[in-house]
Amino acid sequence: MNLQQPLKKLRIVQTLQVIILRLRIKAPLGQTKINKIIKTIGSLVSEIQHSAAGITTLAANIKNIESVLDVYIAIAEQLNNLVFRFTL
Repeated sequence: MNLQQPLKKLRIVQTLQVIILRLRIKAPLGQTKINKIIKTIGSLVSEIQHSAAGITTLAANIKNIESVLDVYIAIAEQLNNLVFRFTL
């Protein structure tokens, strides 16, 4: 599982936060529209952070499933060996 995506998303979040700060400093006109944009970006930041956390959790769960599958495969191989020896 590639964990680079959550890191990229977090970098995007940081970039968006810098953009928000710059907008607040440089935009005296059209403040209402800018505030709506800032609010929307803030919502997007929150969603991206939530998604990154979900992806990280998913990656951990996949590793756990992978471990269980490794155990099942090992058991199946042992059973195959026993059956093979039994048929000889």
